[in-house]
Formats: sequence, structure tokens, C-alpha cells
Amino acid sequence: MKTGERIYNLERYYNNLCGFTGKDDSLPEKFLKLPGSGPATNHVCELDKMKEEYYEARGWVDGVVPENKLRELQIV
Repeated sequence: MKTGERIYNLERYYNNLCGFTGKDDSLPEKFLKLPGSGPATNHVCELDKMKEEYYEARGWVDGVVPENKLRELQIV
């Protein structure tokens, strides 16, 4: 599990170095504007809330891997 976390964070860190941030994380327009079906009937994706929760779970700040996370995973 730790190796997978290191790989995922290293990939994201590389993308951050190339200028990629949380502003670049998105979904296709249909998920952002059209209501879902099945259990998601009449609900539209709340992307900002989802990203906030995901970044918190990953230990990122606005989609950017902070240096303390890199140290924790012994990447730097």
C-alpha cells in the first residue's frame, strides 16, 4: 500500500512540476451539468466538494503535493 501511495504521489508531484494543479482536475461537462440516473437521479456532481475531500484524503493542498507529504513518503 505504501509503495502504491509513493508512486501515485510521485506521479502527481511530477505533474505539479509541469504546472498541473487542482484547477486542471475536472470531469466531462455532462457530469457537471446533467443530473444522474439510478441512485443519482436528479443530482449533479458537486466537483468542488469532491475535490476538496479527495485532496484532504491524499494530504494534498489544492491538488498540489506539499513537501511534507513528499518527506513523509521518503520521496525527497
